Parts: sequence; structure tokens; C-alpha cells
Amino acid sequence: MELIEDIESERRLIESAVAAYGSAPEHNFGYYLAHNAVELKGDECIYIREGKYGLLTINNAAAKKWSMIGAPLAPEAQQAQLVREALDFLKQKRKLNKFVAELTMDRKKIVDDAVSSSYKISDPNCVLYWPVYDMTGWEGDKLRGGLWKKMRNILNRFRKSHRIRIVDSSSVEKDDLKAVVEEWKLRRRVTGYYVHRKNSNYTDTDFYNKFIDLDFAGCNLAKSVLVDGKVASITAGWNVPNALGAYYSAVGIYDSRIECLGEYANWNDLVTLKKMGYSEVDFGGSPKPLLQFKQKFKPSRIYATYVYAITKK
Repeated sequence: MELIEDIESERRLIESAVAAYGSAPEHNFGYYLAHNAVELKGDECIYIREGKYGLLTINNAAAKKWSMIGAPLAPEAQQAQLVREALDFLKQKRKLNKFVAELTMDRKKIVDDAVSSSYKISDPNCVLYWPVYDMTGWEGDKLRGGLWKKMRNILNRFRKSHRIRIVDSSSVEKDDLKAVVEEWKLRRRVTGYYVHRKNSNYTDTDFYNKFIDLDFAGCNLAKSVLVDGKVASITAGWNVPNALGAYYSAVGIYDSRIECLGEYANWNDLVTLKKMGYSEVDFGGSPKPLLQFKQKFKPSRIYATYVYAITKK
């Protein structure tokens, strides 16, 4: 087993593992790279390699805390054992206090069975809900009937009140995009949606700012809504690996001072993705407050993931 600290120099190796064994929406090299924040808060992206398999992890060396992004990059039947081998390796190197993994309930049981002899898995400290839209049956683009009346009225009100233009985010000045991020962060602080991820929809703005600096590396789509000539939103995402026709909408932030902008930006994102031919869109993991907003767009299903801490016995 090998720890690869310079992930940029091994980009081809990591991307080949993602292409072969990626399965989670977050399995994307650009997304992974944007979490590399050693200078800001001591978090370093370290790829744990075992032959052609691996784990996308983030390490805080001072705390000896490791966080895994998505599932292991390995065939499903071998994923739990790969986690066990990584835990043993890190423990042997005296680098492990805590290993954080986000798992569905059924995957948690499999991992628990593989590691329970030497490690303990905590109760989940966070539950995230992931709405998924089946584009083959989603009719939000038409906005017909009583089911879509409320959304139809919201969008019409927004269109009548503003001059609207949609552009590629790459065409917007980075400082202007970062201003959207900072305002978004402030609004969550004002509303109290920042205290802890368990009950909030606050997230780490450092990641968004770095993603902007990386020109949305790894994204298939990155769009911004200009409202009355000023950039006011960012939506971005990419194809889910090894899931034909599936798209992950990873970024969706907007200036909440502008009434109805959130509905318009996310609705337009879904309409655009349907026109592009995607069959399924995953709108990302959210605590309950943000899930309620995403349900306005009528997902076809919702699944849950649970955040667990694995520690030595």
C-alpha cells in the first residue's frame, strides 16, 4: 500500500482508477483537487493506492484524521476489505486516530463486518438526503398543470422583475464569482444555517473558491445567471463515472437576496441537462433544510447517506 501526496503529479493514475472503478457522484479528480487545502486548514488530499485500486482521502495530519470521498475505487465486492487494509496500514504507520466515511446503510453493514474485529464504527453523526431526478419522466421543463403551478408562478414573477442572461461561469471574472460565494456564506450565517452540517446547509466556502481558481476542473457544465447585468449564481457538475446518462449537480449557490433566483437557477439547470440528453440528475447530499428546497423540483426518488467515524478499539 502506498500514500500518494502529490496527487497532481499522479493525476493520470488517479483518473484511470476513477474511470475503471468510480461509482459515487463525488468521484471526480477536479472535485478532489479542490479539497487540497493544506495552507488554509491543514487538509491534504492523499491518494491511498493498492495496486490498481485506491481510496480518495483527505488527511489532517495534526489530528490524524482521514476522510474518504465516495466509495473505494475498487470492485464492489472488494471495497470493504480495501478499507480494512487501509485502516491497518495507517494504524501501523501511526497516522490514524479517526477515519471518516460516508456510506449508505447497506454499505455500512458490509464495512462494519470487515473491520469490527479491530475497529469500531460510531453511530452516524450526520444524515444526508440525495434527491435524484429521472429526466425521462421529469416534466418540469413544460411547467404544465396543477403540479407545477407554484413553480410556474415563481419563475414568471422572476422573469418579469429582472433582465436575465445565462453564461458559462468560465466567462465571468473570478472575483465576481467569489463574491457570490461570500454572499452565500453570509446569508447562511444570518439564517443560522451554519452551526453544524448535521442540521444545516452550510458548507466549506474554501472549496468553492478553489474550484473557481481551478476553472471548474473536471466539470461538464458550469453556468451562471446574470441578473440585471450582475453575476448572481453558480451551478456546476459532471458525469457520474460508470453510470451512463447520469449527471451530478455538485455546485448550486446563489445570492439569496434576489427573490426567486434559487428556483430559477436550479430549474434552468435541470432543463438544460434534459435538453443535453441526460437520463438522470443527482442534486447532491443535503441536510433536511436544503432537501426541502430541492423537493420543489419534484425528484423521482431520494436516497440517504450516513457519515460514520471509524476509530481503533
